[in-house]
Amino acid sequence: MDALHSWESTRSGSIPTLTEHEEVRLVQASQQGDQAAFALLLQRHQRRVFNLVLHLLHDYDEANDVTQEAFLAAWRGLPSLRNGARFSIWLYRIAYNGSMQQLERCKRDQARHLVIRAEQFLEEKRVEEAVERDDV
Repeated sequence: MDALHSWESTRSGSIPTLTEHEEVRLVQASQQGDQAAFALLLQRHQRRVFNLVLHLLHDYDEANDVTQEAFLAAWRGLPSLRNGARFSIWLYRIAYNGSMQQLERCKRDQARHLVIRAEQFLEEKRVEEAVERDDV
């Protein structure tokens, strides 16, 4: 199946099925700046990448954002993809790492939120104690 046939099958709604050789050709074309070739790679892997990220993050919107970021990072990083490296494994590693970074950001945000809540609670207790002292 050539890239044009794959493109036609994706336009009709099906996911392109590419041989490993065809995928290598699309990667090489993408590395040379062929955005249409990269679009075919994206269409081929988008659902699986999204499902991986969703499984890790358990949040649809975050998974959507991380998936988009993974494909952007893949596009930017294509020149560094070693000749002979499997695109799918490389792409899934990018998506996995992006998911882990998102989980870390969420953990930091949750910790920061807990610290703020604890500080507010302590401040409220100090105010209550001050008011009680003044009442006595």
